[in-house]
Amino acid sequence: RQVSTTGEGRMGRHTDAAIRSWQDKAGISEANSLRLATLGRVSKLAYELIKISLTEGAIIIAPLVIVALVVGILVGILQSVTSIQEQSLTFVPKLFASGVAIWLLAPWMLEKMCALVALFFQRAGEVLR
Repeated sequence: RQVSTTGEGRMGRHTDAAIRSWQDKAGISEANSLRLATLGRVSKLAYELIKISLTEGAIIIAPLVIVALVVGILVGILQSVTSIQEQSLTFVPKLFASGVAIWLLAPWMLEKMCALVALFFQRAGEVLR
């Protein structure tokens, strides 16, 4: 269970007094206490940004992976029906389809990435406060 150091929550002032008492016993100064609180806030922010960037990255790349998967399956079915087992036959259609998908989805992908960069700068300003 996490204890609020801002006086919020059910315990309020009693919790703050208990934390100050614990800090005095442990020899933690007011400045170190603020550093610990700031470090906790920054680590939460870093965790959130990493989680958002991984999620957005998966969302951005998913259409390209799906296109390559579908084209690969279709070419595999075509190869098994015609008994042609040429390795370059699978690579060229997937490359072409992925290029077309990137060309069509580039505006959407760039919009998502720009929104992510804007979020990074916004959150960086929150850390400096």
